[in-house]
Amino acid sequence: MRSGSARGPAERRALVVALLAVACAVLAPPYPEPCASPASVELMQLLGTIQTEEGIAAFGLVLMDGGQPRLVTAQGRTGNPNRPLADADTPFRVGSISKTFTALTAMALVESGELELDAPVGPVVARQFANPWQDTHPVRLIHLLGLTAGLADLSRVEFDNNDPTPLTLAAALALAPEQRRILWPPGTRHSYTNVAPALTALVIEERTGERFETVVRRRVLEPLDMPNATFLRNTYLLENLPRGYRAGGTEEIPYWHMTYRAFGGLSATPREMSRFLTALLNDGRLDGRQALGIRTVRQMSQPTPSLASEAGLPIGYGLGIYGTVRSGFVFFGHGGDGDGFLARYGLLPESGRGYFVVINSDDPPALGRMRRAIERYLTNDLRPPEMPLQVALPHARLEQLSGDYYPASTRFRVDAWRAGTLPCAHVSRAGDALKLHRAGRTTTLLPVTRALFRRPADPLPTVAFVADAGELHLQGELGNYTRVQPPESGAVIDPCNSQ
Repeated sequence: MRSGSARGPAERRALVVALLAVACAVLAPPYPEPCASPASVELMQLLGTIQTEEGIAAFGLVLMDGGQPRLVTAQGRTGNPNRPLADADTPFRVGSISKTFTALTAMALVESGELELDAPVGPVVARQFANPWQDTHPVRLIHLLGLTAGLADLSRVEFDNNDPTPLTLAAALALAPEQRRILWPPGTRHSYTNVAPALTALVIEERTGERFETVVRRRVLEPLDMPNATFLRNTYLLENLPRGYRAGGTEEIPYWHMTYRAFGGLSATPREMSRFLTALLNDGRLDGRQALGIRTVRQMSQPTPSLASEAGLPIGYGLGIYGTVRSGFVFFGHGGDGDGFLARYGLLPESGRGYFVVINSDDPPALGRMRRAIERYLTNDLRPPEMPLQVALPHARLEQLSGDYYPASTRFRVDAWRAGTLPCAHVSRAGDALKLHRAGRTTTLLPVTRALFRRPADPLPTVAFVADAGELHLQGELGNYTRVQPPESGAVIDPCNSQ
C-alpha cells in the first residue's frame, strides 16, 4: 500500500455496494435493469483494491452494455476543498481523448458540407509547415485527423509552455514554426503527433471564423448534452476539478495549460463521458435523436489512408479512434495523459459494451491494472473472435521479407532519425513464420496473406509488408520500418550495420 487508510473487506464491500446503489438509482429512469450485479460488485471491489495499493487518489468509471450505460460512478479524494470527494459529476482531465472530440468537430463540418475530408488544406494552414512533397502529396484534412500527415511531435518549447492566459491558436502556432516540417510523404504512414490536431483546429477556425472551443461546444458537446465539458480552465473547473498527482497520490502536479488544447485539453465528468460512449455505440443516436452523424461514427474507427491500410490491413488509427488487440478482442477507443490524469476508453461495438476509466494520478502501470481488470470483466462471457487461418507461404517469400529494417518515422528524435542512428529491427524466417526482433524483444509473425501477418494471439492481421517506390515497408501495430537495402544494391547508407 502506497498511501491512504486501509479498510476491512466487509467495510469495503459495503462502500462499493452503496456507491453502486447511488449510481444505479441515478440511471434508473432510462435503464430499469439492476446494474449492481454480483460481477460489477466484484469489479468495483477489485478496482478499490488497486486504488488503495497504487495510491490512486480518485478514479471515475463508466461501464456500457447493450449500447447503454450500466454503471457511472467515481470515488476517492479530489484534493479540491470545494469538492473533496469524487462522484459521477466530478470533472476529470481526459488528455488525448480530446483528439476524438477534435475529429468529431471536423467531421461535423464535413457532414454539413463546410469541409471536405479528402481535400488539401487551404493556403493559410499550408503556410504553417514545410512540405517537400506538396506537388505530389499535399497534406489533406484526413491526414491531419488520422495522424498520417508526416509530422513529428511537439518541440520542447511547445511541450514546456504553460501560459495560463490562455494562448490563442495563432499565438501558440507562432512559438516554434520552424519545427513543423513534413518528414515523409503525407498519407503513407501513421505516426503519433500532437501537432496535427493543432492544424485541424486551424482548419476549423479558418472555415468557421470562430474559436475552436466555440465550434466544439456547438457542434459536438451540446448535441451530446455535455454541458460542463470544456477545453478551457474556466470558473467551473477551478471550483470542481480534482488535483492531479504523481504516482502514489501525494505529490501534486500543476495544471498543464497545453499549447494546443485540441490535442489534449478536454475535461469532462464520467456522466458526460457516458453520453459520448452511448452515441458512439448507437450510430450517433442519443435520447432518440441523431446527436452525431451516422457517417462520422461508422468511419471514425476505420484506418485512415496509409501504405498498410491500402494493402488491406484492417486495424489502425482512424479519425481520432484506433483499434487495439486485447486478449483476442479488438477494442476501439483512445487513451489520454493530462499531467496528473490518465484516461482510457474502449468499445466493443458488436456487443455494445465498453468503458471509460480515468485516474487523477500520473501512474501508467496503475491505470494498466485497472484497464486489464475492466476489459476482463467486459469480455468474460464473450466468445473471442475466430483466429484467421495461417496460410503456408513459400519459404522464398518469407526470406524475401527478411532483413534489417530502419524506423520509417519518428516522434521526437528527428536529428537522430535523419542521421540513421535510431535502433533497427531485424526480420528473419523461422520455419513457416517470421520473427521480428526489436528493442530486445522477439515477436512471432504468422502469415495471413502474402502481405499481411498477425501475432499468434491476434484475431486479425496487425502487420503489413508493403512494397512502394522500390522500397519494402513494414507497418502496423509494431511501428513503421523500411528495409535497409543490402550492400550490393548500391545504397549509400546502411544504418543498421553502422550501429
